[in-house]
Amino acid sequence: HHYFSWHITGPSRLSNREALFDETISAAANSTHPNDLNLPFSIAELNQSLKLLPDKAMGADRAHNKMFKNLSPANRRTLLSLLNTMFLSGFVPDAWKNALVVPLPKPGKPLDEADGYRPIALTSCIAKIQEKLINTRLKWYLEKNKCLPNHQAGFRSNFSTIDHAIRLESAAKRALNSGQISAAVFLDLT
Repeated sequence: HHYFSWHITGPSRLSNREALFDETISAAANSTHPNDLNLPFSIAELNQSLKLLPDKAMGADRAHNKMFKNLSPANRRTLLSLLNTMFLSGFVPDAWKNALVVPLPKPGKPLDEADGYRPIALTSCIAKIQEKLINTRLKWYLEKNKCLPNHQAGFRSNFSTIDHAIRLESAAKRALNSGQISAAVFLDLT
């Protein structure tokens, strides 16, 4: 009830940080000047993305990450040209929007129940390269412009879940030392 009532009365109340981001996003969307995020990808960015790709199963296009990692410099430039053309035009092939879902049995679980399997979605490896390029650039931009809160550890370099455990322990110790009560709420979304 507490959160529901806040939702009804509070969505228009943006924090200063949220209001600043909202203003920045609106200004960027209405600007005619190119943004660093929208520039064509460089060969260095492609090479870095290829280096970071895992050697995992391929999607329906039957192209494997190992194949892309072993491209000649000329073929890498051709791939980069293709990816830049799609990125700058906003084109995403329909095949990239589909995944081949393969159920893998979970160890020690009954195979006659749905919970006994873990679904794996196999997508296009070329799409994964494009995703890696975009994700790396977005991470760079967010870190460079200090857009992420200091307490966010997920999906960031040099951070881990241990950071949250230490923060929780420190908060509990501070509360205990000052005679206050500390509480923790854990939410598991399944």
